[in-house]
Amino acid sequence: MDELGEVSTTTLEKLGLARKPVYTVKATAPVLTGFDLMAQHHLSGVAVVNEDGAVVCSLSAADVRFMVAIDKFSLVSMDAISFVATCRQMDHSRISSTMAPLVAVQPASPMRHVIGKLAATRVHRLFVVEARALVGVVSLKDILRKLLAKELAEADGDTEME
Repeated sequence: MDELGEVSTTTLEKLGLARKPVYTVKATAPVLTGFDLMAQHHLSGVAVVNEDGAVVCSLSAADVRFMVAIDKFSLVSMDAISFVATCRQMDHSRISSTMAPLVAVQPASPMRHVIGKLAATRVHRLFVVEARALVGVVSLKDILRKLLAKELAEADGDTEME
C-alpha cells in the first residue's frame, strides 16, 4: 500500500467516496424486487436491510449467476434474505467469503483500511455506515476510478483531488 502514498491515509469522506445513494431491498421483500432494482439501475448488487433499515447482507449478481448455474429457478419465490442464505449455503466455493458477518466501513475509514477489508473478505463492495445508519457504498471500481483520476490529474500538473 505504500505505492498509494498519502492516499492510503486519506479517508473515504475526504476522497468523496463515503456518501452516495444506496439501493436497498427489505429482507422480507420478494427477491424479485431486488432483481428488478438491479436490472433497472444496472447494478451488480443491492443492500438487503431489516425492518430498522440496517444492512444485513448484500444481494448480488453472483447470487443470480449461482441460481442459474444450478438451475434452481424455484428460488425466485423466496424473500430476499432467504434467497441469499440459501444460495450461499449451497455455493461451497464462496462460503469463506460470503458467510462471514457483513463487512462495513465508516466515512472516516482511511483508504488503507478499506482496501485491506476488500482484499481480506474478497468482496466487491463495502457498505458505509455512520452511527448505525447506511450512508453509502464503496466498490473496488469506485476506488480504482478515484486513483486513476488522481494519477491523471498529477500527470497534467493538477494536484487537487475531488
